[in-house]
Amino acid sequence: MTRNLLLTLSILLPAGAGAAPFIVEDGEARAEIVLANDAPRSTRFAARDLQVYLEKMSGAKLPVVAKPSGKGLVKLFVGENEGTRALK
Repeated sequence: MTRNLLLTLSILLPAGAGAAPFIVEDGEARAEIVLANDAPRSTRFAARDLQVYLEKMSGAKLPVVAKPSGKGLVKLFVGENEGTRALK
């Protein structure tokens, strides 16, 4: 039996953003991938795949971080982590 992996990808917009923010703009990353330190192996692979394919499409390599940096970047949450639990 094949199991399907369901990933939750939530995008949080920076506070006060008037226009929709970009994940990548002019070849520079404007987002970060947030992944829990204790994420399961399959979730880590999913985050890596997201990073690789976004880089192939845009030329920018988004950083994978354990906690949002707070730099006003778009947050791409992969799997369950502190940030997604706070969103409920």
